[in-house]
Amino acid sequence: MRIDKFELAAKKIRPRLMQVAKQSIDNKDEAEDLVQETLLRLWSAEAQWETYQNLEAVAVRIIKNCIIDNFRKKKISYETLDNVSVENTQPTPHQALESGERWEILQSIILQLPNLQRMIITMKDIEGYETEDIAKITNTNIESVRMNLSRARKKVKEAFLTSIEK
Repeated sequence: MRIDKFELAAKKIRPRLMQVAKQSIDNKDEAEDLVQETLLRLWSAEAQWETYQNLEAVAVRIIKNCIIDNFRKKKISYETLDNVSVENTQPTPHQALESGERWEILQSIILQLPNLQRMIITMKDIEGYETEDIAKITNTNIESVRMNLSRARKKVKEAFLTSIEK
């Protein structure tokens, strides 16, 4: 295949290559770069063109490999030790004490809520249940759960802010 035939083939398969690249990469310029890289790789494999039954299928496979290579390069650059910063995540003794005191205040406020609100806020915010599951367990509808959760959170917030100001 000569250069004129390759140009015709490239014009035909270019839209498909852009489509594949855009599906995996949000950045249009980066997708364009991958299409260019694919066409370069295809051009450099000139000796094998005659053995390909479908040049477009080969080009799609090449761009998928380029996309994978691109993701690997990004991952490696993110994971280099030069870019890693180590932070101390341990709280200071003062922070731990303050956090423990605040937790105790929150627990006492939650215990003062009406039964249904206390159960819903505990299940949602502490135990991590989904709203639909809470509705089934409490035998109420989803809107009722949301309303009670909103009211409970509002009461807890108000009471917590009041107790901290003291």
